[in-house]
Amino acid sequence: MENARAIMKKPLECNQGRKATKGRRTKNERCDTRRYLDQKAGIGSTPPYQTRGKLLNLIRKYKHVFAWEQTDKVRISREVIEHNMNVKPGNTVVKQKMRGYAGDRNKVINIKVEKIIRASILREAIFPS
Repeated sequence: MENARAIMKKPLECNQGRKATKGRRTKNERCDTRRYLDQKAGIGSTPPYQTRGKLLNLIRKYKHVFAWEQTDKVRISREVIEHNMNVKPGNTVVKQKMRGYAGDRNKVINIKVEKIIRASILREAIFPS
């Protein structure tokens, strides 16, 4: 029984000689596209070398399918990504507490939200209070 445990703990053949990593670290590989020459694609660090190469070739082959910028996501049908809030008629609206963030985080959040609004993915909703 002790032998079986030792066998299970051994690394797979394809991962031998590679450094083990914890968590979900990614290795950014260069993915050359016509529009985005310096675009990087995040690939997990656990796949074997051959699998990583095949994955990069797949990304390069189908680069026209991926959304590389926020504006590329506009082509997705609204029926697929839009949702409605089902609220029972007659219920009172509960105002949520304002969440605060540190100054540097707040700047990053505002920049990202502005990009998404410019891409027409989000729009400001005005509710009666």
